[in-house]
Amino acid sequence: MFLPVPNNYNFVQFSSAKAIFGSLPSLISSVQIEWCIWSRDVEEEIIPTCRELGIGIVAYCPLGRGFFSSGPKIVDTWQSNYLRKREWIAKLALVEGIYCSSMSIEQLRMCWSWKANITKLSLFRNEPDSMKNPLSVSDFSPSADVCMHCLQSLPRFRTENLEHNKVIFERVNEMATRKGCTPSQLALAWVHHQGKDVCPIPGTTKIENFNQNVGALSVKLTPEEMAELESFASEDSVKGDRYMTGSATWKNSETPPLSSWNAA
Repeated sequence: MFLPVPNNYNFVQFSSAKAIFGSLPSLISSVQIEWCIWSRDVEEEIIPTCRELGIGIVAYCPLGRGFFSSGPKIVDTWQSNYLRKREWIAKLALVEGIYCSSMSIEQLRMCWSWKANITKLSLFRNEPDSMKNPLSVSDFSPSADVCMHCLQSLPRFRTENLEHNKVIFERVNEMATRKGCTPSQLALAWVHHQGKDVCPIPGTTKIENFNQNVGALSVKLTPEEMAELESFASEDSVKGDRYMTGSATWKNSETPPLSSWNAA
């Protein structure tokens, strides 16, 4: 038996799987989790657990969803291309529902044009409690931009937080200049230096970016430089959570604790 690469497993899920299946390394080859300079909460339990069990770590969003590549300018790209274009979702006209929390207004309009067999279209507002107040098809109007407004589900990129967080990028950029590399290479190098059991998977849409990502392998960091980088984006330096309140992440898992299970 083999389990696919788990995405966003938490400590309890790992422990539960081990209790049920026994030897995890033969079942789980790696776990995919968000890990970068400003998203390090996985270091509390997930990373140590993976290493204890001999499970590889696939780090997604190693560039902080593009923030350590372009800084605050990344938001400009998202105006018409939020979270790496999701037009393909709109073409799933045979499904009954589409979760489109990550679509721009333009993408939502296109989605609406494909609505022939879509009976449910769930949208979410940008407020912190938006998960409690989904918009349904009956609320949706192509002419009502307020209802079509895609939530910005990443609080760190909201205007009020981005102004604060841009200082983090500026500091990383300054250090990159000293090191003779780009800020994205520096951020990626930080992930590479976490260990041989870590494989970052940066999103790459251009050959130029691909070459820069490969170049990050040549960036060497001393323990002092690693600590300096981490200080730029320490937990108390970053404003805004990874996701909005209520979004499903490994910290919000509904898996019951292993201690609550009873043997059959």
